[in-house]
Amino acid sequence: MSAASDLVRREIANPDTQWSLGTFGAIAEFARDCDEPVHLSQSADAVSAVTARGGIALTPHQGIRPFASESTTKSGWNQRIALCLPAEDCAMNRRSALTELGPDRDALCQVGLHERPPLLPIARCGSVHSGPRHMHELGG
Repeated sequence: MSAASDLVRREIANPDTQWSLGTFGAIAEFARDCDEPVHLSQSADAVSAVTARGGIALTPHQGIRPFASESTTKSGWNQRIALCLPAEDCAMNRRSALTELGPDRDALCQVGLHERPPLLPIARCGSVHSGPRHMHELGG
């Protein structure tokens, strides 16, 4: 297991860590409160955290490399770690049109705190580096 994989495994359990994935025109974020009930799962292949408000699942790739950065905000500093892959490992499916992928058989809400069926995922087109897979209607 790599140091980057260890980082992902440690931080998925940390309620102070916030996660985001974005590309032009789309963003997905996950954050939870310290006292918020959470279902954490860690296996040899993946990690996940699911709350009543949403969830995240990550499959650490052996090639991920963490890059730290910081920037100023109106009230102080913001520290970030980007999890990056080499170009040859990061390309997704390269769809050129919005594509319905069908039911999400691995949806987090089926294994977490929720019983509602997931929405049908829609793959975003035109982005090499991003292919958001899970779109859930969690919480009220």
